Amino acid sequence: FVIALIDPDAPTPDDPKFAQVRHFIGGDYVISSTQPSGTARLTNLSNALAEYVSPGPPDDSPPHRYTFLVYAQPPDFSSVAPTLVNSSTSLDAIVNFNISSFVSAAGLREPIAGTLFYEGPQNSTDAVSNGQCV
Repeated sequence: FVIALIDPDAPTPDDPKFAQVRHFIGGDYVISSTQPSGTARLTNLSNALAEYVSPGPPDDSPPHRYTFLVYAQPPDFSSVAPTLVNSSTSLDAIVNFNISSFVSAAGLREPIAGTLFYEGPQNSTDAVSNGQCV
């Protein structure tokens, strides 16, 4: 499996001119165990294509959506994908990332799973209720 973490709300949800921000891309994930509840644990032993960059919305921004996407990994992904991603964690390398273009060029299909969480600046007084910023 391939896992990506993207922020579509940079620098703010009302003005996403730097979206998408790439926070992580990793491949070679496999199901290592399953639980009676039907949940599964994914693990890998390979390096990330793009190392994790923690969330950090600007101080004047409402909370951002941080979106995890999971894709089935095609057989040639490990040879193709490294040429498609600047693995640097510098700001210039992670902003204006296009997950749709990456998915297409890497031979991925529609995501098979996904979820998101909201994260605001450290001094934020905004709250999230039932998936909605309030």
